[in-house]
Amino acid sequence: MRPVVTVVGSHPVGHEPTLKDRLLEKLRRRSAYAPAIHEAVRDQTEAGVELVSDGQVRGDMIEIFASHIPGMTVEDGPAVIGRVEPPRFSPLVLDYREATRVAGEVEVKAILTGPVTLCYSLEVRTDLYPSNDHSSLLKDVARALSAEARLLRREGASVLQVDEPILSAGVTSVKKVARYVNTVLKAFKGGTRVLHVCGDVTEVYLDLEENIDADVFDHEFAGHPENLEVVAEGDSPIGVGVVRSDTDRVESLDEVVGLLEKAREAMGDRIEFVDPDCGLRKLPREIAKKKLEVVRKARDRVFR
Repeated sequence: MRPVVTVVGSHPVGHEPTLKDRLLEKLRRRSAYAPAIHEAVRDQTEAGVELVSDGQVRGDMIEIFASHIPGMTVEDGPAVIGRVEPPRFSPLVLDYREATRVAGEVEVKAILTGPVTLCYSLEVRTDLYPSNDHSSLLKDVARALSAEARLLRREGASVLQVDEPILSAGVTSVKKVARYVNTVLKAFKGGTRVLHVCGDVTEVYLDLEENIDADVFDHEFAGHPENLEVVAEGDSPIGVGVVRSDTDRVESLDEVVGLLEKAREAMGDRIEFVDPDCGLRKLPREIAKKKLEVVRKARDRVFR
């Protein structure tokens, strides 16, 4: 079976919500970001993406959650201002619903920022959580994100991607925080659970595979081709990033085919997904779409 062409998540934002859009969301009628979601999903499907996202157009990977999870705020920067509690309702459900509406027969995956990345990206402005020990905050953030995972699963999502870029940065050890990531993954019962860690994973990949209960591990190979060697030592299904997300240069088809052929030689039938290295939010919209098109063409050429 051929690997599925997908995205890591974020897409350039083309529309900002109007006052009417925000009112409809407050009434839980539809996402305030519906026009931007429609644009993002159409760009993806027109480029040949087979597993799309809602484009994560609501904000960056921290703001999306800090703006609505109880105990968090985005005022004066993302922060914790009280006890972090699981949300009873998530606007991400409205975003997912809107994406499925426009995607038609194309599957939409759900995406959450992981508890470790979210926790370490928040300023703590309360005495409820000690500044020298993240464990209690990590536990509560994981509980809150688990509620998000359950809500999205209930809405019909069959694939959940959890983003933990901080796990490649050496800020903390994988073994120390794995249980918090697993709490979120396990909440998505009966679905496919993907862990995305971008950056250089040569020092952490085997620890990830050993300690994280994901079905698929998704990593960056265009920007970090050195990841190929260590990932080849594992045995888990893999998502292979084949175009860079940090440059607006559109890779040639031959370039992407060459990388994907190396990945196939190293990992064989372990390759589950083919996608960009990371989210494309910061790129011009036309560049993002062209990069997705070359990903699809390369997959078709290498996996006939």
